[in-house]
Amino acid sequence: MTQRIPQERDPRSPWIKGTAAIAAYIDMNVEEVGELLRTGELRGHQRKRGGTWRSHIDWMDAYLAGEEPPAITGRR
Repeated sequence: MTQRIPQERDPRSPWIKGTAAIAAYIDMNVEEVGELLRTGELRGHQRKRGGTWRSHIDWMDAYLAGEEPPAITGRR
């Protein structure tokens, strides 16, 4: 299995793409983050089934704080 390198993220965007980048942000194992995303414990979405996971920084901060993730409004 090849190791994925976290993608550089756009500093103007609050979205983080890819389980490796999400895992790096919340300082967790990539496999564990994938399981949290699949079960819905950590909020995220995929544009199509089997696609790249995306998560909002506010959602990840809420997960780390043990809070409910806030609603995201505005343009995507």
